[in-house]
This record gives sequence, structure tokens and C-alpha cells, in this order.
Amino acid sequence: MASLFDIGKSGLTAYRQALTVTGQNIANIDTEGYKRRAAGMEEVTAGRIFSSLQEIVTSPADLAPRVVAMEQAKMMADKFNEVAMLVDETKAGLVSQLTQQTDAVNILSSELAAVNQQIAATGTARPNNALLDSRDAMIDRISEYVAVTVELSATGVAKLTLGESGNGPAIVNGDKSQKIGVDPQDRSIAFIVAPGAANLVTSQVVN
Repeated sequence: MASLFDIGKSGLTAYRQALTVTGQNIANIDTEGYKRRAAGMEEVTAGRIFSSLQEIVTSPADLAPRVVAMEQAKMMADKFNEVAMLVDETKAGLVSQLTQQTDAVNILSSELAAVNQQIAATGTARPNNALLDSRDAMIDRISEYVAVTVELSATGVAKLTLGESGNGPAIVNGDKSQKIGVDPQDRSIAFIVAPGAANLVTSQVVN
């Protein structure tokens, strides 16, 4: 029977593998012929991990169970340290992937702002279809990474706000773009707007 620590270790290993698969799916999102992959997981049942301590209770005068219990305690401490390392590695991998994705969003947002500037430069005249197609393609690509609400002006200039409510912070507004970033915290990973400047935490980064 597997111990709780073995189960915890295997669970973290499985999730790390799932993160790797997710990273491959993201990296190959534009690769022709690539098929999306998925990582399957199964439940593992736990056994008793304190049997050695129960032996001490049963035979308190016997030194052998105490020696076994000490060895079991050392093994348990090693398992704790191993699981802690896996947790740190998994979190670091997750932060790395999220950083790559937010960087991609920031690049696309900057490019969309430049297209907005070109559309606005045409004045009240209808911009050419190539600019509109470029605008729509960039909005679609940004939407693949994060949910956004899109508003179009009468001249076709796009405004993008984070989230689906329309009340989130703007990442593209006319010819201006705003970066988003990742802020690893002790017990969570937060998303921020204007990293390195305002550092505004937002809950509108979804999907």
C-alpha cells in the first residue's frame, strides 16, 4: 500500500507532467497537423503510515519498535523535503508558462495598438480591409490566451478590456497598450497590470 507521502509525490509528478503537456499544446498552437494532447490521471489509495508508532504503544518496553520508528521518521522527513522540492519545481514551471503567455499577450497588444493608430490615421474614411483583417486576427490571437471584451469605435479602432464583464482594466485603448504580468506569491499566483509601474493586481485574467 502506498503511503500518503508517496501519493503526494506521485500526484505532484503527475501534475508536473500535465503542465508539460499543456506547454507543448501552447507551443504548438500554430503548428499545422499538431493534435492537442491530454494527460490522464488515476486515483491512488493510501495505506497506514504510523504503524511503527502503534508498535511502540503496543510494546512500550521494547526498543526495536523505537529504532524502527526513528528510521520511519527520518524517511518521512526526507519525503517532506522531496515533496517540497516538487512543489517548488511545479510552481516555477507554472510561473514560467504563465510568463510566456503574458509576454505573448503583451506583444500582440502592442501590435494591435499600432494597427489602431493606422486605422485612426485614415480619419473618418473607411479603413482598408487589410487593416481590419489584421486587427481582427490580433484580437482572435489575444483571445486564445485570455478572455477580453472588445469595443469598436465608429472608425474601427479597437478597445480591449480584460475579462468578460467589460469592466476590467484596458490592455489596448486606441494607440496605447498596457502590459500584464505574473506576480508569484507565497500561496498563490496573481496577475498584475502595468508590472514594474502601477503593479495593479487584477482578477480579470481568466480562461
